[in-house]
Amino acid sequence: MERAVDTYNWTGKDKEIPKRADYKLDFEEQFLNTINTYAGFVNDIEDLAIIIAGEEPPKAYNRKKVYNNQAKEYCGIDVLAVFNEYKSSKYGLERPVPIHISREVLGKYRKAIETGIVKLKDSIVQIVQKLIEESVELINHEITTLDAEPNLFSSTMTTIRDCVVKNNLSHVCLYWKLPIYSRQILIVQDFPEKVYDENKTLIDENAKSYLIINLNTSGEKYNLEYNENKNGKIRGFIDVVLDKSFLPVQEVAKEIRRRDAKKISVEDKRNFLRRDVDEVSLKEYTMFKYPELPVDARIQTLLLRDIDLEKYLSLEELDIAVERAKGAVNKYASVNPDVFKNGTDYLTKSLGFVDADFLQKHPFAQETRDAVEKYRKFVEPEKKRIWKAKFLRKITD
Repeated sequence: MERAVDTYNWTGKDKEIPKRADYKLDFEEQFLNTINTYAGFVNDIEDLAIIIAGEEPPKAYNRKKVYNNQAKEYCGIDVLAVFNEYKSSKYGLERPVPIHISREVLGKYRKAIETGIVKLKDSIVQIVQKLIEESVELINHEITTLDAEPNLFSSTMTTIRDCVVKNNLSHVCLYWKLPIYSRQILIVQDFPEKVYDENKTLIDENAKSYLIINLNTSGEKYNLEYNENKNGKIRGFIDVVLDKSFLPVQEVAKEIRRRDAKKISVEDKRNFLRRDVDEVSLKEYTMFKYPELPVDARIQTLLLRDIDLEKYLSLEELDIAVERAKGAVNKYASVNPDVFKNGTDYLTKSLGFVDADFLQKHPFAQETRDAVEKYRKFVEPEKKRIWKAKFLRKITD
């Protein structure tokens, strides 16, 4: 019986011969691994959109193939076009008897696909942001960037903020709306390991208010052990490794949901109200007190001009005054809602009811001055309110 002769199909100039016709050469295997990895990342994006929304992705499908261009909605890349350009080479090499391609040509194909993978990874923050906005119902969080909101990761965390902004790291930041900025989550791609190591103590000590979620696409090995921490591991830093798959991103969504669902603690509220009264804190207090209403910057400027800051040493004293006036203000608002267009209107009129000096200085309309006289009887007595404030301080300190 004659032995069957192995047959080879060649393209290109180089003719490296495998041991058998059904064998693939090392660079051919590398090309297949690269294009299959690319397809896997693309399919991960579509699966994540389903998983984060709380549904089950399809189980039986070939994850080594790109079927459609849906992932483009999340990353902006024509993922199907990239795959289609090289799929004939992929399918030829996957045949029982491969259609071989020269090392030189296949090397160019592989390099182009690797560039596609890098682009996908560099889009990971954009992908995560769109997945969150689309599939996570944020109860108490806003999402933005550090560049757009200077109050995020400021104060004690300025080192982290400066690192992200100065190095132009891809990121987004979620922050609590009530009390505003009280808890913040930074989602950043490839946070520098050196900066992380130098600031472990800082990150750990601020873990109750600040969380860093690192989307690790560089393969950097972060030392997550922290000897000074009794628990052995640093708090406030989560490393999500995305070297071979995007699917671990679902843990980011779970962490955001977990933190977003937490109620505002007594400690958070107490610390928030102990801040000095100034332009920033007053705006935050207005948003905290009247979350459904806007802040009027012009009226706030007048309020800060006319208020006696020696009398209102912190937001807590201001809150006491607002709470005392609540009954009278609500009565006025029920009769004439047109003069309560924003949260700042509520603040100024509250002070008008309880603070004679402010009422005299502030340019209230005559209608409001008449309302103050008419509804003053609904203001809560000052002694009762002060006693309540002292009692609350005592039980929370």
